[in-house]
Amino acid sequence: MKYIEWIFSGIGVVILTWLGHILSKVIHKYKKKENKPPKEYFDDSKFISEYPPDGINILVGNTLIKSWTIQNNGNIIWKNRYLKCINDIPDFFYPEKRIVKIPELKPGEQFTLKVKYFVKEEGEYFSQWKIFNEFDEMMFPQKRGLGIFVRVVKEEKYAKR
Repeated sequence: MKYIEWIFSGIGVVILTWLGHILSKVIHKYKKKENKPPKEYFDDSKFISEYPPDGINILVGNTLIKSWTIQNNGNIIWKNRYLKCINDIPDFFYPEKRIVKIPELKPGEQFTLKVKYFVKEEGEYFSQWKIFNEFDEMMFPQKRGLGIFVRVVKEEKYAKR
């Protein structure tokens, strides 16, 4: 009886060792895939939304908060990037800041940027913004960028909020 128990326990050890070896290979193969860098690195952005929409009428003397939601649509982490106003803006409609920092964004993550505008005089105004890196290089020059187009009116009945 002792020998039978000994044989079965030996077989059990062999089976458990074999299963552990197989499981180890499967886990190693999975981890190898998980940590594998992409074949090709690419950097891309995606416009998600804006508020308020372009073309609205606003009342002279007010301020306006414009927001844009963008996404890191590439496969590299965005670090040390910022949004910068790239066109000349009159003293009648201008942003509080011409540069807005973008936090570190991993691929697929989104962020909403906000810019406060001061509205001083009636007219139509456009402001264009682009993303730059830490070396002051424009990112995605082929893309349109972000912008705002508004009509500033004197009479409240024409203003839409």
